[in-house]
Amino acid sequence: MNKKAATTTPVVFMAVASLIAACGEPTSAGSSGNDRANEQPDSPADIESLSGSVNLNTSGGVVDEIWEESWWARFMDETGVEIRTSSPADLSRLRAQVESGNVEWDVTEISTGGQYLEAVEQDLLTELDQERFREYFEQLGGDGDDLMPEAVATHGIGHAPFATILMFDEREFPEGEPQPSSVTDLWNVEEFPGPRCIHEQALYNLEIALAADGVDADDMYPLDVERAIGKLDELVPHIATFWSAGAESIQLVADGECVMSTVWNGRPFGAQNEDDIDYLGVAWEAGIMASSYWVIPRGAPNPESAYALLATYQLPEVGASTANQVGYGNTNTATDELIDEDARPFVATYGPNLEVLTVQDEQWWYEHGESAEERFSEWRLAQ
Repeated sequence: MNKKAATTTPVVFMAVASLIAACGEPTSAGSSGNDRANEQPDSPADIESLSGSVNLNTSGGVVDEIWEESWWARFMDETGVEIRTSSPADLSRLRAQVESGNVEWDVTEISTGGQYLEAVEQDLLTELDQERFREYFEQLGGDGDDLMPEAVATHGIGHAPFATILMFDEREFPEGEPQPSSVTDLWNVEEFPGPRCIHEQALYNLEIALAADGVDADDMYPLDVERAIGKLDELVPHIATFWSAGAESIQLVADGECVMSTVWNGRPFGAQNEDDIDYLGVAWEAGIMASSYWVIPRGAPNPESAYALLATYQLPEVGASTANQVGYGNTNTATDELIDEDARPFVATYGPNLEVLTVQDEQWWYEHGESAEERFSEWRLAQ
């Protein structure tokens, strides 16, 4: 394993799982009469005893169509339980449901680690019985040994791990000639000249700047914001623009406005598959990994089916189906061998990519993100 990634771990959620304890015991979200959700059931997990329906709340979009054919179909075939879906996911609605005691969702999506930590701290989520999750997973045909350690966090499971990496224009840096190999090559303007594009927020940019300034992944947190800003100052003469939406990062390179850009890993894969843009190279070294989460709200009406639904999500066939179509997998190591060869360069959880990534310290961003973003915005507006 790459030494830089060794202690930040190739496991997506170890950083988050070990840091949840730092939040302390979850604070009460109010007396809603739904504390039964955190009581462990007396009966053993039994996939054949499930019935009724399960309400799944997602962010919506094209990935739902993929899940309908893979994840949801597999779950309904195995359990006979109907899935009822809704979108979009919304933390404020989750909070309102739990605090009122009128919980509609059995499973919902939380898009960032910061929101996940906030939901844990506010006692909005069911604390997961990890053994029960694994029992359902194995009854569905999964091998518990294939799950990455800490893939199941205290109150949720990892969903669509993603990374901010480097994308470059192979029309400028073709195969057979030197190509960027690290996100820190944004600063390597002598070997790889041309305008650059980076995201408009501090998130990920600060870590990448510190890596470029020689900070090892082991020593990345707590972030030295001023040191990162100083390193970004060096890049200013070469920054063409700051992008906001993921599609914009692709368009800027396609239009030749920049020769390289930071990017969310699924975007160049989508551009290749959907738009026939075949000249986007990527570099994973020093990229920053984060994740979304699937969680069971406290007081969910059908928590047993929710456990089984989460377990189905972690099956390798389900993870590979998603990875092969949109570039985002799951946290099952057996998924790797099912990922298509043309998708592997773009999937964050694919072994060789995962080994060189740094896992974002979501606890740090939860506690310091607002001030970090304010400082970065001040710096950006001054350019």
